[in-house]
Amino acid sequence: MPLPGLSSSIRKYCTRKPGVKYALLTTEEGTDMRNKMALCDWCRREFRLDNIGFANAHRFIFVSSQWNIRLAYVIYRIVLALYLSAWMTYSLVTFGLPETNQWKWFIYIGNWSFLVFVVYALMSAIMTVYYEATHRAREQQYEIEAGKDHMMEQFLADVVLPTKDVASVGLSRNYRAYSTESLEPIIPDEEETANMCQKICWVLYNVAANICFVASIAYWVLIYDNSPLGGALIQTYVINSVLVVIDLCVSYISIRIAHAWMGMAFCGLYVVFSCVYWILGGTNVHGRHFIYNEFDFQDLPGVAAIYVCAVIVFFVPAVQCLLYAIYRFRLLTRKRSSRN
Repeated sequence: MPLPGLSSSIRKYCTRKPGVKYALLTTEEGTDMRNKMALCDWCRREFRLDNIGFANAHRFIFVSSQWNIRLAYVIYRIVLALYLSAWMTYSLVTFGLPETNQWKWFIYIGNWSFLVFVVYALMSAIMTVYYEATHRAREQQYEIEAGKDHMMEQFLADVVLPTKDVASVGLSRNYRAYSTESLEPIIPDEEETANMCQKICWVLYNVAANICFVASIAYWVLIYDNSPLGGALIQTYVINSVLVVIDLCVSYISIRIAHAWMGMAFCGLYVVFSCVYWILGGTNVHGRHFIYNEFDFQDLPGVAAIYVCAVIVFFVPAVQCLLYAIYRFRLLTRKRSSRN
């Protein structure tokens, strides 16, 4: 309930107590209240219904780095796409040798995540190169100081957001500033929102980033049997996860906790595929009637069901939260660096 007679800056540090009109909070109480308010505000913003989809996604975040390393970022995108493509080709060609079982490469979820990661890297590289080639001449960068906050704003002649207020930035056109908290566009205009290709790229990254971690954890905890490791296995179950983190730290792409449904749906699709493959009599690369020991639907259906539920309900959302924490750390680091 609002406290009349006090300014907003005072009211937020005050509270009603029995028999007292106003009572100033102690430092500890004030800190606790501010933390609770910040937590509630974060929950309202992060778990909005429209965050399940692609609302307020600006096309700029899919083709740029948050660190303003434009040329280096383009080179990084090209090198990453070529590197992943080369390793996936090598993994596919050498899989199942000396027998002719290369086609069974496609029955393993770790390879599914590898394939999705490669497609994402290729799409991202193509979009980034195209964007730099067609929009570089129009871009402008400004440094804005507002009160005690120093923000590095990235205004693009073809990407920035129009508003009614122009005096605060002194530009010939009307622009809306990026969010001081996340340095992401607040609400893009219709023509500046992410297009279909960029939304598909966002889905691919969410799936690849999440499932690369899930597949790696599952492999090392449940599947690995101390057998010799080849380069393709190390790439699939170690390096890919490292590259996911590097890509998240370097790029401008955002992570939403609500997007955990993408990884969950992908795992659900793989479970359906595994069941159909088993029903049709499919075997793994060793000729057994299951893909993984833990997914033995014939002899251990209960154990398989427990593993499936644990992965989809627990591990995928947990990994999404981990990716979100890395994303927030990137934003915090960028915000602090822009103030210096």
